[in-house]
Amino acid sequence: MRSRLLFAAVLLGLASTGLGDALSPAAVDQPKREAFLLVPLNVHVLSCKDRANVDCKLTDADIARIVGKVNGVWHKAGIHFCLDSVLHEEAENVVAFEEKRSAPDGAAMLSIYRMLAPAATRGRPGLHVYYVHELPPNGVYLGQNVCFVKETAALRKVEGGIDEPLPRVTAHELGHGLGLPHRQNTTNLMASGTTGTLLNEAEVTVARGRAAKIDGAMTVEACAGAAEAAKSKGQIEQATLLQRYLSELPK
Repeated sequence: MRSRLLFAAVLLGLASTGLGDALSPAAVDQPKREAFLLVPLNVHVLSCKDRANVDCKLTDADIARIVGKVNGVWHKAGIHFCLDSVLHEEAENVVAFEEKRSAPDGAAMLSIYRMLAPAATRGRPGLHVYYVHELPPNGVYLGQNVCFVKETAALRKVEGGIDEPLPRVTAHELGHGLGLPHRQNTTNLMASGTTGTLLNEAEVTVARGRAAKIDGAMTVEACAGAAEAAKSKGQIEQATLLQRYLSELPK
């Protein structure tokens, strides 16, 4: 009886946000360029020569391809993830992590993966994606703008889905970071384990509301203004970076 009440409460919660409404139409038309929100994205490729399950081999070229396809998904919502650089970092606290993982039920405690995140770069503004070689699921959002994704991800193909797993899993976990729950519609981005990438209009509204509140997020107008200000102050590197973000947006 309790499980039925809990399930009913979940359905009621989804309905109240509009996210569980099957009648909410898919977001197909890309917003105008000036309506885009630019969100900082920090990508961490974690390495650990002594732990094959942690040691990730993704290259900068791999990340550029993945993030490009992630943006292809999220541009339908008028959200662009700005990748400054790819951080190739040694995983931290590996011994303590392995001790917790090998404890009874330790493998099911996905929160322990946060231990691997290097402290020096954890506080950067924006959302953070950490790539490791293996995870129990394809990916997980751990809260506080942090998600982990495994480079060995595999998905069930659905009609109209994306052509490779890693961009979809990354886009899905970033969706959780933007406040979206799981969906049952297999062609939706927030369905579990499929290649679907669709978002409905209710989800777009929620994601954009959350994106606007992320530390470092900017409107197109604000980004252009910041680029001009940096240029006028002789901060050429910063101005060039901001102008690159703008150049990546749809024309």
